[in-house]
Amino acid sequence: MLPPFYVLIRTPSVLQHCDAHHTPVPYGPNGSRHLRSRSTRIFMRCKLRRARLMPDNAHAKVEQQTPQAQLMHMATAHWVSSVVYVAAQMSLADHLAEAPMTAADLAQSTKCDASSLYRIMRTLAGLGVFTEDSDHRFSLAPLGEALRTGTPGSVRSAVLFLAGSLNTQSLGRLHYSVQTGKTAF
Repeated sequence: MLPPFYVLIRTPSVLQHCDAHHTPVPYGPNGSRHLRSRSTRIFMRCKLRRARLMPDNAHAKVEQQTPQAQLMHMATAHWVSSVVYVAAQMSLADHLAEAPMTAADLAQSTKCDASSLYRIMRTLAGLGVFTEDSDHRFSLAPLGEALRTGTPGSVRSAVLFLAGSLNTQSLGRLHYSVQTGKTAF
């Protein structure tokens, strides 16, 4: 079974448009296809490698959570993907690759609001994407290295696609699809 983050496309015109940039894989009835971009394939390979390298007790923390905590974590997961998407879209990892920067310095180079950016940067630091020192300067953490543009193992393109509007808008209409059996986009 294929992972759920593939884009299910049934419209021939969309297939023709995407064929130039993606590898179509026939799947399912009615000629529907899953389209996988190169970055998605790389992302999947990295995900599979991590799963193989993960120790047997890696999921112990999740298993110890109450059902309520697990469900709350699931319900807020889109917040994390939205914050990581913003980091990828603004190329924050590329800016921090040169040297640690404060949110104010970063705001000048990215032309955005410093206080809003500081809150996003603190959230990303809490997620392990960046680190913050005592002088409120942010730098890349090993996890953030994978968001850099043009580096080996970069998943920036995959993040932009997977957390982008095509996927989020169609998932926002998932309830409609389940009720009617029609596609959400």
